[in-house]
Amino acid sequence: MMEMETDIEEQAVKVKTDMDDVFVLVLLPQLPAFGKDKPLEIQICGRSILDHTISAIGNLPHKQVPVAKSDDIASLVRENATDHKYTCVLYADTPLITAGTFEQAVTFVKSLGHKAAKMPRGWVFDTEYIKTAETVEPEEIPNLPQGDFIVAYSFAQLAIINSIVRHRINVKHLADGVQLVDLNTAYIDAEVTIERGVIIEPNVYIRGETVIGKNARITMGSKITDSNIGDGCVIKSSRVMASVVGDGTTIGPYANLREGNKVGKNCRISNFVELKKSVIGDGTKVAHMSYVGDATLGKNCNIGCGVVFCNYNGKVKEKCTLGNNVFVGSNSNLVAPLNLDDNAYVAAGSTITKDLPKHALGIARTMQTIKENYWNVKQEEGEDEA
Repeated sequence: MMEMETDIEEQAVKVKTDMDDVFVLVLLPQLPAFGKDKPLEIQICGRSILDHTISAIGNLPHKQVPVAKSDDIASLVRENATDHKYTCVLYADTPLITAGTFEQAVTFVKSLGHKAAKMPRGWVFDTEYIKTAETVEPEEIPNLPQGDFIVAYSFAQLAIINSIVRHRINVKHLADGVQLVDLNTAYIDAEVTIERGVIIEPNVYIRGETVIGKNARITMGSKITDSNIGDGCVIKSSRVMASVVGDGTTIGPYANLREGNKVGKNCRISNFVELKKSVIGDGTKVAHMSYVGDATLGKNCNIGCGVVFCNYNGKVKEKCTLGNNVFVGSNSNLVAPLNLDDNAYVAAGSTITKDLPKHALGIARTMQTIKENYWNVKQEEGEDEA
């Protein structure tokens, strides 16, 4: 039963190869309780209600037909019948139905020679029979899991369905060798791929078409969306959006990777760092509380604390390009457009506006001034001691 509930994709392939004589009519009911124009597009773990239902039939030919409560099902089937030997009727508001349950229902009709059979919500017909029958008295299909036919007709039902889908997804990952520290607080979408040996701590969200490489660790509170995380990476309580992170790289804690980043192997993107549309070379380190936007950094660079890549001049976004082994001291500003060649150095506290050649040191800060006895002068002016 566990395999039936969790291995949906494998079973969908089996349906595709064993049931070439089956056509599926997917009925699209009205769901007024949701108050939306397209309620069947509401997302459950990254897939719409409709897509969850359709996933149960694999690649079998199907047609989607709107249906009202007053419609006669037999008439709808006749109007949309094909030359396939069997016609299945599913409702799009039953997103928990699995490929195994669907196959079980069809097999009941095919193996026993029934002309019509009824699921808790849906039917299986011999197509020629339904085309000509004046009255239809379907057989009840025994032993189908009732939980597969919970109807998504309200937000309360949707919450129940969402919990079940999430549990099925998590159980599948456990069976595939992924360690979920807390099964109840791992929020993983249906399209996510996670390799063996990954550890996922509590309160983690993994969304979209994300891929997590083997032996990675995702610590609590992280949110990863539409990203590719390499083998052995550690994502520490951070947010990663539409980015690629190379093998062995550590992100965070509390880093924010916005869309469009490509971080190389064995990098370190530290706490409170923000990246946006940037390419980070292998072995490069970006220290805490820095912003890197619209930039390309070479290999083995070191970006100090509080460095800002000034990529916006108020009208357009400009780019910074750093070569290999570039060192940028803390609290520096790199004003784009800017190129720092291999092995260039930026002194701490500098605002760099001109390109640096290889091996050069850029210093752009005012000379320090020391005023002796300044405290005494302030006292003479009548200021109170702080």
